[in-house]
Amino acid sequence: MLYLDKLKNLRTAPQVSVKKMFFIYYVLIIIVSLLILMYLTLFLYKNFYQTITQSEEIILLKKEVASEDVNMNKFEKMISNIEEKQQDREIEHALNF
Repeated sequence: MLYLDKLKNLRTAPQVSVKKMFFIYYVLIIIVSLLILMYLTLFLYKNFYQTITQSEEIILLKKEVASEDVNMNKFEKMISNIEEKQQDREIEHALNF
């Protein structure tokens, strides 16, 4: 008989008051709401605010870029002249030692 009484006591769940249950649900709802709010803020920051600031930077940088096209033939000629001068200086420097 004593054994059956112990089994009955094990089967019954601990009683939780309704007030305590509402408090637990209330805290859980607040935590979930805060997590959703944080995620929403992060989403809006990454997908809207950063995009707007990047587009503003692009507009500012476009104003600073040269509006004229580069003549590639002249550019390559200038580069080759600079390289020739550097090679001449290296040769002169090597000859002086």
